[in-house]
Amino acid sequence: MTIGRYELRAELAHGGMATVFLGRLEGVAGFSRAVAIKRLHPQFVKDPSFVAMFADEARLTACIHSPNVVSINDVVMYQGELLLVMDFVHGASLSVLFEVMRQRKQTIDMGIVARIIYDTLNGLHAAHEAQDSSGKPLSIVHRDVSPQNILVDVAGVARVIDFGVAKAASRFQNTLEGQLKGKLHFMAPEQIRNQRVDRRADVFAAAVVLWTTLAGRRPFESENEANIVFSILEGRRPDLHTFAPSVPPALKAVIDKGLSLDPNERYCTAANMAEALESAIKLASQREVARWVHETVPSDIEHQAALRFDVESSVNSGHLSSVHHTADVMDEEPPRSAAPSNADLESIHADRLSWSNPSRISSISIAKEPSFATGRPTHQHSIRTAAAIVGPVVMLVIVAGWWLTARSSPPAEASIAAFSTISSTRLSLAMASTSVVSPSPEPMETIAPAVSSSATLPLGSTSTNARPRVKPARTVPAPSTKKKRKDYGF
Repeated sequence: MTIGRYELRAELAHGGMATVFLGRLEGVAGFSRAVAIKRLHPQFVKDPSFVAMFADEARLTACIHSPNVVSINDVVMYQGELLLVMDFVHGASLSVLFEVMRQRKQTIDMGIVARIIYDTLNGLHAAHEAQDSSGKPLSIVHRDVSPQNILVDVAGVARVIDFGVAKAASRFQNTLEGQLKGKLHFMAPEQIRNQRVDRRADVFAAAVVLWTTLAGRRPFESENEANIVFSILEGRRPDLHTFAPSVPPALKAVIDKGLSLDPNERYCTAANMAEALESAIKLASQREVARWVHETVPSDIEHQAALRFDVESSVNSGHLSSVHHTADVMDEEPPRSAAPSNADLESIHADRLSWSNPSRISSISIAKEPSFATGRPTHQHSIRTAAAIVGPVVMLVIVAGWWLTARSSPPAEASIAAFSTISSTRLSLAMASTSVVSPSPEPMETIAPAVSSSATLPLGSTSTNARPRVKPARTVPAPSTKKKRKDYGF
């Protein structure tokens, strides 16, 4: 399925609000790459509140610059479709990795868990510190930090995704009064109470994720949502050592501080919690995390790699075939009658260009090609221009020389008829030869008007004031037949 300049190739994830696809961006001049495309479900495109939420996610995420946050590159509204175009992350969500380990009845190495949460906290801190174009803090709060919204790529780097329910001081679309957004198990108490939330709510959620991945279960667990709410509001949770007895006391202290009911007792920033985490336990290296990802979900990694290869190889093969075809055409001898027009140029480029609504990612622009000979090296253009100028000048010298000679010589009656049949023909051939090398698609008379106007006087077939005295016609060199390389402005 193609929407604008994006082709949706394979479904990666499906949610209640949107579906994420592996897609292909087709730009200009053969530019293309694999991307992740979040497509809002059709029933929500007609709802202004959902559209506003989607647009806000793009605006907010565009202001966050961090290797631990998945970037949004484009927003597309096209024929009733709404898309968010993001960087494609080759890897798996922490929720998938956690579930696979749980089914295997295995625990995740604490150093790996700590590294993933450390990266997550750094990404959240970048969001909390984000500013708008004028330098004003945006005060972004993610509000939905959970294992589903943490991706771990094959290089061992964790990244935060989905700022769709993020809260910002300058957010265009505000949360309705009394409406909760986010996953209940990971919400901070003040968020459940619908009180003012700040970055410390994300610190609480990150501590819940850390507790969950170490213990193999969530700290606030119940089949009844009401019980979950009361457990969070009252801070009732089992002791971490009950499920993960090997957790060092220093690491447990970091988690307990992050889970404090009072926001003032938590870490004031995500960066502070990241520093405490790094001091409490030795973090695994990114290489160790990458190895664990490959060992945990090898089939998923291979499947994504195959999908990505299919996307990128189809792009490259199509582009190369276009280039090869162009090279073959350029080796052919062009017709001598006319130069290719701008319409021809556009048809040649058609398989390499695609267009959609203007977007932030589009850093390549296409200008209208102004003339036929703009794409070749300068010296060839100069040769052709010189030929167009020298040709008429040579003809003027020949005609002027003949006319001066004719005035000093006795008339020859037989020469008048010979000139009218021979000279006019050769003169027109010579003028035609200059039009072949002209770099401009203009008609011949606009290129060499001086030749046609100068040639009419000495012929004098309609003048009664003087009888032309004609010298035998000189031989005009034939136009060059040397093969020329076709030029399409590439």
